[in-house]
Amino acid sequence: MYGSKVANGPLFELELFNGNSFNSFTWNANASNNFVVGQLVTGPTYINGRVYGTALNCDIDKDGIPNTLDLDSDGDGCLDVVESGGIDANNDGILDGTGVDANGKVTGGSGGY
Repeated sequence: MYGSKVANGPLFELELFNGNSFNSFTWNANASNNFVVGQLVTGPTYINGRVYGTALNCDIDKDGIPNTLDLDSDGDGCLDVVESGGIDANNDGILDGTGVDANGKVTGGSGGY
């Protein structure tokens, strides 16, 4: 999260201290997501925020292939399996391994996602 010290001023990364942390949340891509931000108010205060997210069924590089099926989802010419640190010796865009399980996940692979 980022915050500004003055209205419409530059953004600075917020730091949490004394064991404080942000609450986790589940992003719902098919509905509106509402977030409540609060702070201890000691004097004048102003809060304004935006939330950004990415849906898994989107097409970031706009090539007509959903990211979940695209071997190069950002269109930079480097296969996603390689960008994730996976081994793809035959350069087919699929993580090398010993097989594929019933969920379509590569088994026996090294690195990657």
